[in-house]
Amino acid sequence: MEDYIAVVLITCFVTVSGILSNTYVFLAARKMSSMRSSFGTITKNQTICNSMMCFCFLLIVPVQFGFFTSPIRFTHFVGTTAMTSYEISNLSHLLISVNRLCAVYLPSHYEKFFSIRKTKFMILTIWLTCSWNQDVENSKTARTEFHPTDVFPRIERYHWSNHLLSHRSYFDKSCHHICSRIVMGIHACCGGRNYHTIE
Repeated sequence: MEDYIAVVLITCFVTVSGILSNTYVFLAARKMSSMRSSFGTITKNQTICNSMMCFCFLLIVPVQFGFFTSPIRFTHFVGTTAMTSYEISNLSHLLISVNRLCAVYLPSHYEKFFSIRKTKFMILTIWLTCSWNQDVENSKTARTEFHPTDVFPRIERYHWSNHLLSHRSYFDKSCHHICSRIVMGIHACCGGRNYHTIE
């Protein structure tokens, strides 16, 4: 029982800290004139996704304590929302990497690739694609019935773990991880070449 309470308290602390820190970054980015650009738009989108994911995990804390048993049947949708936010956040990381790559190594083409309008279109595309993908994955995942007297162990063992692990192989093989490594490789090669040129 003490282990469950410790897990719940850690979950609560991490999620609340994540929500507060991402909210602070979002509000600070809105006030800074330098963040009214493509980079700032992507950053604010990422803070929203991170806050959504933290909020989803915060919603499960009362269920972990065992205070409420009726929301158990809705945890499937909470998990799907959390995974959707996670994927959008990862793709936002990729978008930020490409944005910085263009800003440093292709400054003359930066406005062409990352205007405010095109950036918003790319963000909208990410949201729609990730939502559709999670809907497809969600239809393939079988739901598990839970007994109300054994809330936390069954949620941890059967529902959350299986739901998250079923997506782990997808994330490991997904294209945005591969693209991120390609961008990092290009950045390393270009950076090394410029470094040797300066030397």
